[in-house]
Amino acid sequence: MNLGTTTANFSFPTRIHYGPGSRRLLAKALQQGKHHHALIVTDPGVSRLPFVEEIKDSLRQSGIETTLFKDIGSNPLKSDVLQGVHAFKHSKCEVIIA
Repeated sequence: MNLGTTTANFSFPTRIHYGPGSRRLLAKALQQGKHHHALIVTDPGVSRLPFVEEIKDSLRQSGIETTLFKDIGSNPLKSDVLQGVHAFKHSKCEVIIA
């Protein structure tokens, strides 16, 4: 299997989309789920990459508000996760994009 050209969906019960072009499907997937506010979880380095702003713009244009949580490392500590939970609840998010 060539993962460079393969996309897939998983549900358990969380739905996971990944693969080339998956980010372009985000707005539609969130609209179908009737989600209006997404928490985008990433680390400080990735948060500066252009695709993060592209995702935020795409969702905004589709009427979906976003909150960026970038205070997490590659090996998160319990305190990192708890800060993420706080950001999710405080911002009244309904879904997580990571």
